[in-house]
Parts: sequence; C-alpha cells; structure tokens
Amino acid sequence: MEEDPDFAEANLRMGFEYIVHAKLENKSFMPCVPYFMKSIASCADIHSEPYYYIGFAYYEELKNDSAAKYLNKFIKFSSNDESKFGKSYNEELYQAKEMVKSMKKKAN
Repeated sequence: MEEDPDFAEANLRMGFEYIVHAKLENKSFMPCVPYFMKSIASCADIHSEPYYYIGFAYYEELKNDSAAKYLNKFIKFSSNDESKFGKSYNEELYQAKEMVKSMKKKAN
C-alpha cells in the first residue's frame, strides 16, 4: 500500500482486517470505510462486501442517505464469480434489506 495507495486488492484486504477487529471488539465498522472506498473506486466489482460494510457503517452513524446508497449497491451487486461474495452473503443480504426497510419506515 505504501507503493500504490490506490491498489484495490490491498485496500480490500485492509478493510477486511478492520472488519475482523471491529467484530471481535464489538466496535464500529467506520474505520474500514476509507479502505473499502478506495478498493471500489479502483475496481467497482472487486467484491460485494465493501458495499455492505460501508452501508452498515453509515447505518450505524445514522447517515441514512449514504447507508441506503451503499446497501442498495450491495443488494444489486451481481457477478457470475462466486468468489466476489462472502461466506455470509445470504445473511448479509437479508440484513441489508432489513436496514433499508427500517430507514424507509423512519423516513415516513
């Protein structure tokens, strides 16, 4: 990352590292956002999970417009390459849809 700070794969892996620590320490996903943003800026279809975790992080911060944007991108993400989806994809997809529903209810 020192040589190429915009290297998509390195930023993706760094974001995943922050996710592991956030889950273990029961902390916010917000620290992963800059890394996932860089990874999807360089390669929009690198993986589905950056969209989920960016959306989730914004959801936690009550930034509903941003949360909805990224959660919807996660929901609509498609690829024939199964490696672009995490092991918990179905659970994350359900959770993303629930978060979007929740935000819509609050907006009305």
